[in-house]
Amino acid sequence: MNPDHRRLANRIRTLVASAGLMLAGLAATAQADHGLDPTYFPNLGYFTDTFATVNGQSARYGGRHAVLPNGDIVVAGIVRLENDTIAPYWNIGLVRYSPQGYPRPWTGSGGQYFYYFNQYVLYPNLTNGGTGDATIESVEDVAYAEGKIYVLVTRLFGGVERDAAVVVFNEDGTFQQNLSVIASTANEYARALEVTVTGIAAKPVTLTVLAERYAPLARMVVTKLNLGSNGLLSADANFNGGAPLVVPFNCTGGGCGFYAGDIARPKRAFQGDGMPIYVVGSAQYSGPDWDFAVVRINTNGTIDTSFGASGTNYFDFSEPGSDSGDFAYRLDIDSGIPGLTADTLFIAGNVHRSCKDGIGLVAVTSENQTLAGFGVGGRVVHGGSNETGTICDQEASLYIGDLVRQGNELAMAATIASLDQGGTLRVDGALLRVDATNGSQRGLARLPLEYQGERFGDGRLRGISYAGQERYLVSGDLTNTIANLGPLYVTAGVAPSDRIFADGFDRAVILPTF
Repeated sequence: MNPDHRRLANRIRTLVASAGLMLAGLAATAQADHGLDPTYFPNLGYFTDTFATVNGQSARYGGRHAVLPNGDIVVAGIVRLENDTIAPYWNIGLVRYSPQGYPRPWTGSGGQYFYYFNQYVLYPNLTNGGTGDATIESVEDVAYAEGKIYVLVTRLFGGVERDAAVVVFNEDGTFQQNLSVIASTANEYARALEVTVTGIAAKPVTLTVLAERYAPLARMVVTKLNLGSNGLLSADANFNGGAPLVVPFNCTGGGCGFYAGDIARPKRAFQGDGMPIYVVGSAQYSGPDWDFAVVRINTNGTIDTSFGASGTNYFDFSEPGSDSGDFAYRLDIDSGIPGLTADTLFIAGNVHRSCKDGIGLVAVTSENQTLAGFGVGGRVVHGGSNETGTICDQEASLYIGDLVRQGNELAMAATIASLDQGGTLRVDGALLRVDATNGSQRGLARLPLEYQGERFGDGRLRGISYAGQERYLVSGDLTNTIANLGPLYVTAGVAPSDRIFADGFDRAVILPTF
């Protein structure tokens, strides 16, 4: 990297750090419940990553993240470097941070997949994102288990066909494996993965992958993989004969689409690989209406028809205008107490309202009953509006990024969008917290990135995890940035606002120098 570019990048980080200080103070004042955690990247609350490039043609979009056993955070996204000028080819970009938010160099030996003094892992790290048959088009999910980092991507072949693939890295950042898991002549987009530690030495880890196939209508596709003793993934022959399972779908009219959203399994000691698989998405099963849908799959790859109508449960919302599209994207499961309580599935998605969109939540048990006392009929909507006229213009839209449950709280990384007084659309990250027992809102904190009253850019959050003591880690990206920097990775800590104050006074902080 050019030394002048390095100095500019440092000045940019100084500005970002200053913006973090201002944001921490604003969040504490404006939001009584949560704001940026000043112990993350101390006294700042968040960190942006430029991938050591400031060229206007470069781009890096952050996504979801995984937390390693020592507390390190690995954010996965897509990156196009300064010499990558041909769309839609990208690199997988992995950045690793300490629990306090400092960049932590990868410990693997040097090579083509390490970039800028081992601070980043790029794959395939070829000019224009890759040449030949396979190229990276998007990064959809990331997970960690037993010393390996699993990244789920959509790959593009020859510019016309797509497949879902898992790219495996060792914990030190070295490349391990690239495996097409769902491939056909039809376009298939990766959506989500679930990693389960089985506790069995012969196959310590299993992966279940959810994708979306167009042939010619949208359909959910699930495949299951085992990690062998050789450290490589391969198809599980006991799941649908080792072949991807196209989830069956019966509809009565309309487009009959079945979009894929998320995948999860209940977590119980010594029963990891024996637990059923749940997939959620959106179904267009009658006319133009789109509703939340959830399917339960047995461990052998067959549909559990005792769960819902022929194995599928549908959930609609009564919001005016919601028949234009209610789409489920995220799933978290409360595994309950074996023999005493049923599993509870919490499904989050976007709900179309007549004025502005909101986030819809559904709570349903493994016994196919909506959770008693949770909203109305197991459904609740937060954010958005059904106002009309000029009042509508003042309302905000809220979109789901990711969902995590901790105890009796559901926390969501989200994106909030609204018009300012000048009529300009402002887009920021948000933290939505909801009571998991009754669906009532505990707090909605907007997390704008500002410096001295000026916006630094538009923030979008796509990942969230629990960090203890009511704190959360969030990840995503920052776009429309000042100085034409292009999109940047963003990670942040979010904490109860009383952590930002000491003895009733603001904590004194000192701006760092670089």
